[in-house]
Amino acid sequence: MINIIIPAFLILCFYNVKFSGEKFNLDNLSRSNTNSMKGLFAVSIIFCHLSEMPNVESFYFFRGTGNLAVSMFFFLSGYGLMCSYEKNGLNNFFKKRFSTVLIPFLFVQLFSFIFFHYLPAVQGLTEETYNIKNLLLKFVKSGSTLTINAWYIYEILLMYLEFWLAFKIGGKNKKAGTILIVVFTLLTTVFFGVLTYKTEWKQFWAYSLPAFAYGIIWQGSRKEKIEARLQKNYYAKLLIFITLTVLLFFSYKLFEKIDIIQAHNISPKYLSRYLTSPFFVTTVLLVSMKFKSNNIILDKLGNISYELYLYHGFVYCLLRSGTFAYVENDTLFAILVLLVTIDISIVMKYISKKITHILFYKKQSEVRIGKK
Repeated sequence: MINIIIPAFLILCFYNVKFSGEKFNLDNLSRSNTNSMKGLFAVSIIFCHLSEMPNVESFYFFRGTGNLAVSMFFFLSGYGLMCSYEKNGLNNFFKKRFSTVLIPFLFVQLFSFIFFHYLPAVQGLTEETYNIKNLLLKFVKSGSTLTINAWYIYEILLMYLEFWLAFKIGGKNKKAGTILIVVFTLLTTVFFGVLTYKTEWKQFWAYSLPAFAYGIIWQGSRKEKIEARLQKNYYAKLLIFITLTVLLFFSYKLFEKIDIIQAHNISPKYLSRYLTSPFFVTTVLLVSMKFKSNNIILDKLGNISYELYLYHGFVYCLLRSGTFAYVENDTLFAILVLLVTIDISIVMKYISKKITHILFYKKQSEVRIGKK
C-alpha cells in the first residue's frame, strides 16, 4: 500500500507547482501559497495519525512527522496574526479569531461527546468514567482531551490571548509588543515542557509551540529583510537547512545513548522534535521562495484545513469502531478517511460560517443596509 500512498502524496505536493528559475518568488507567503501549505500539511497530519493507529503499519513513512506539520500551522498563525495586527491593530480581535476557531471546535466536541457516549471503549473510557467531571479530571491530570487532537485548539486559543495581551501592554509600540509575545511564547513552552516532564501530560504540548513566535518575528522583523539574507548563497543555505532538518529529526537515536539525557528522564524523541521544528519551518520557507503553487486541490483543502484537522480523528474512530463500521484494508481505510473527512469538513465549514455570521456579523450587516 505504501507504494500507492507515497507517489500519490508526492503528486498532490507538486501538481501545478511552478519553479521560478533564477528569480525568487517574492509573494511566497501570499494567501494562495499559504492556503496550499495548509492543505498539504493538513493531509500530512492525517497520514501521520494514520501511522500511529493500531494495525495500520503501511503509513510508517509519515510516523513522527505530525509535529513538523503542526509547527507550520503555528508559524502561519503567528505570521497571519502579525500581518492582521499591522493592518487593523486589535480591532475586533476576539470576534475575528475566536468566532472562527470556537464554533467549529464546539461542533466537533459535541459530536465526539455523543459518539463516545455510545462507544466509550474507543478511547479507553468506560460508562463509569464517562462523565464531565472525570473528563475534566483526566484533562488536568494528563492533558487528555475528548477529541484526540484537540490539544492544538486549546493551545492556539491560549496564544491568541497572549498575543492580545502583549500588544495591549505594548500599545502602539510594535517592537515592545513583539518582544512581549515572543517572551510569553517561550515561557508557555517552558511551562508545558515542565508539565510534560513532571506529570503525565504528553510532549506534543510543548515541542511545536516556538514556531508561533517564529512566525511573529518573521513578519514583525520585516519579512523582506530576512528573505533578502536567505537569498544570498540560496542553494547552499537550502542544502544546509535540509541536512540539519534530516539529521535532527533522527537525532533521537543519538540522544538515546547519551547518559545525561537518560539520567534526567528527558525524552530523546521530544528533544529531537523540538530541535527539528525551526529548521523544518525555515526549509519550507526557503523552498517556497523558489516554487509557486497553483494547485487548486491543495488550495481547496487549505480552505477547510482547520475542519480537516478537527474531524479526521472522529472519522478514524467511526470507521474502525467495530460498531458503526470496521474497514480492515489499509488502502480502503485511508481513502475513506480522507473522503469522509473532506465531505464532513465542507459541510461543517458551511454550517459554521452561517452560524458565525448570524451570531457575530448579522447586526453589522443590518446596520449597513439601514444606512444605505
